Formats: sequence, structure tokens, C-alpha cells
Amino acid sequence: MVYILGELQDTRALDALKTIMAEDDPYLVSEAVRAAGKIGGPKAMEQFQIMMHHPSFMVRGEVALAVGEMDHPNKDDLLNQLLNDTSPYVANCAYLVLNYSNVNLNRKEMQKMRFCYAKRCD
Repeated sequence: MVYILGELQDTRALDALKTIMAEDDPYLVSEAVRAAGKIGGPKAMEQFQIMMHHPSFMVRGEVALAVGEMDHPNKDDLLNQLLNDTSPYVANCAYLVLNYSNVNLNRKEMQKMRFCYAKRCD
């Protein structure tokens, strides 16, 4: 259901996604962040500025990836803040988005790079 809200790319879904982001399950919250990133816009960015402080590193990493897909004037500021995250995973997600956004990688390629980072692949 959360996935479909993102695929529809309807800004009216952002209120429902905001409610889901208040849940305790980091997997569900990560999916809501991803869906909000697909929708984009100032309302989504406002929520990401809150979610970048979420206790789960998975959620914060998803924030970095979602922001990377958006076109917003404060995008780089938020990503630079995430570069200093206590989690290496989150900092790496922000680094990949900042440094590879011009390469036009899709989400699957980014996920492979994140996986290799975690495993120390070459």
C-alpha cells in the first residue's frame, strides 16, 4: 500500500505518509520515506528534515536517497548534514547521492553500491 502511494505521485498522499512515518517499525517508515521521495515537493522536504533525526539508521539512509531523487533548493544542505551522521551507512548514502547524482544512477545501482560499501567490496 505504501509503495503504491509513492508510485501514484499524488501530493495528497503526503499526509497519509506522514502518519505512517510516525510508526515504530523502521521498515514501514523507510518505505513511507521512499514513497514521499517519489512524490517530492516542499511538504516532503519538510518531513525529511524531521526524519533525518529518526533513531533508525535505515530510515535516515532512506532519507538521503529520497532527497537525492528530488529537485529542491535545500537538498544539498540536508545531504551535507547527513554526511556527518553517526552511522557510516547513512553518511555513505549521503556521499553516494552527492557524488554520483550527475552520473544518473538508478536506485538499484545505488543499492548495489551501498551493499558493497557495507561488505567492503571493490
